Amino acid sequence: PLMPKEPFTLEDARRYTRQIADEMRKRGLILHMVGHGWTCEPFGVAGLGWFAYTDPVPQSYYDICAEINGKRDLWGGIPLNTNLCYGNPAVRATMVRAIADYAAEHPEVDILHLWLADGSNNQCECPLCSPHRPSDLYVKMLNELDEKLTREGLDTRIVFLAYVDLLWPPVKERFRNPDRFILMFAPITRSYSTSFAAAPAHTGKLPPYRRNKLEFPRDPGLNVAFLRGWQKRFGGDSFDFDYHFMWDAYRDPAGYEIADVLHQDIRGLRDIGLNGFMSCQVQRAFFPTGYAMTVLGRTLWNRDLSLEEITADYFAAAFGRGGGEVRKALATLSRLFNPRLLRGEGTEEERRAAVEDWRHARSLSSTLEALADRGELSPDPCHARSYRLLRYLGQMADLLGRALVA
Repeated sequence: PLMPKEPFTLEDARRYTRQIADEMRKRGLILHMVGHGWTCEPFGVAGLGWFAYTDPVPQSYYDICAEINGKRDLWGGIPLNTNLCYGNPAVRATMVRAIADYAAEHPEVDILHLWLADGSNNQCECPLCSPHRPSDLYVKMLNELDEKLTREGLDTRIVFLAYVDLLWPPVKERFRNPDRFILMFAPITRSYSTSFAAAPAHTGKLPPYRRNKLEFPRDPGLNVAFLRGWQKRFGGDSFDFDYHFMWDAYRDPAGYEIADVLHQDIRGLRDIGLNGFMSCQVQRAFFPTGYAMTVLGRTLWNRDLSLEEITADYFAAAFGRGGGEVRKALATLSRLFNPRLLRGEGTEEERRAAVEDWRHARSLSSTLEALADRGELSPDPCHARSYRLLRYLGQMADLLGRALVA
């Protein structure tokens, strides 16, 4: 934050994106593009981030914003969070035309994502929309998009998502050309205290759909039950779009326990009918180590690798002969900080009982500092750097432990 900011323009972003696409093509990788933005960009309103929009908004856009509590407006002042009146055929037609134009202009894009607005409980309540689940109007638009792409001879695959309000599957609409589409399961409200594989299966009915009054599932088993609802209506390709490293990594400051849940989740993808994994995350998810990111990559590459194989190899590679001691210290620190409580999942009594553990976590800072004192002298630059990061973790553990006790 103390470094001077560098100028960065939209054209800079486009240039980097073109470079990435070129390098991906060299390596035979699949290029996914877009996601949020189709609900504002085609209508002359930019969707550049999750901040209040200050440019002029045309009245024509206000006229098609989702009507909520009798009012059509930007949801929270943010276009990317603003759903539209999807029951209006003209709205769907504008979005479909924009997506088809993008696909025609970007043949390098293999898979194009059509997401609705971000946020939740922000669906249109007007007479055109309220008789239908949002997922029904969504599938209706997806079918219209497929028809247009087919007419124009475009074979771009389209990703649709089961996410917040769209977790509830359609009641009436069905995919007319399922081969065009890929299902993205995005369980953003799930807990990471338990993996999909370890969670008890949900055997009851799904909670009823109540427009703009929905409560979203934390239980991984209930999230999978919503996925099953979609799978009854769509049998095509699919993947998990998940968030272990967006917020939840910060609930495990040592970065150790989260790797176990991640490993189980990836090994179990096939068992819940999913064919892959996309990580929605901060890019700098490598503090205090790259351990959990290594678990992500290696388990996706070979689901039969045990967590122990990956863990032993990683700590030896990153820390050398002291890797075993570091691993033990990080495992202890994860246990003491208790990620489940930092997720807000425990009771007040459990948090009060955890105070002694958090005090103990503070005392571990001296252990980490001592390990760093020895390890930073290593002639191997990788090992020395890893131990330097461990020193920073020790300082952070002291500060965070003090805050939690307070």
